Amino acid sequence: MGQEQVVDTHEVKGLEVSSLEGTAFIELPEVFMQTDIPDRDLDCKLEEVRREGRSLPETQVVDWLVQLLLGLHYMHARRVLHRDLKAKNIFLKRNLVKIGDFGVSCLLMGSCDLATTFTGTPYYMSPEVLNHQGYDSKSDIWALGCLLYEMCVLSHAFQAPSFLAVAMKIVEGETPALPARYSADLNAVLQRMLQKDPASRPSAAELLNTSFMEDSMKVGPF
Repeated sequence: MGQEQVVDTHEVKGLEVSSLEGTAFIELPEVFMQTDIPDRDLDCKLEEVRREGRSLPETQVVDWLVQLLLGLHYMHARRVLHRDLKAKNIFLKRNLVKIGDFGVSCLLMGSCDLATTFTGTPYYMSPEVLNHQGYDSKSDIWALGCLLYEMCVLSHAFQAPSFLAVAMKIVEGETPALPARYSADLNAVLQRMLQKDPASRPSAAELLNTSFMEDSMKVGPF
């Protein structure tokens, strides 16, 4: 499936959506699918912010980050890996964030399974994927860390003129830091998400259980 399949990150918080306004319907031979029509994707939003010479306030970044972590936690608890998280696959509607385009996602069958297919978008690929060491939920966390950096800096965390140069930066380069306008707590979250060793990377649940994230959820606009 492409953009027709979307995980609503707010479903994990028990919210019910009853309105069908702005809803698209797709009929297949044996499938009736209801899909929501987003306002735009995150890539378009970041391009708009970049074009206007602005930056996203930390409250907005953390709001979206929490929603994305809730979505990943929901998926990973059901052993679903996305494998292609990127700004173009994150959809926005009235400040609600939805994860879409599950075209290369997969379902892990065992507790120690690793997906071994080389897939995804280079800028968001984790070191273990580039080293052909397999892909698990921690690789989705890496990709979300790259997205976090992109939301704050409006550019990719690892940039270079060629695929090989990007890969070398990801595998061997230093982890970038956030600009000083963002808090040390948010930068610490980024550093944990972009740990080279996947075993040192926290899960979505572990990140949500940190005091910084818990405090953000208490005051956030959810």
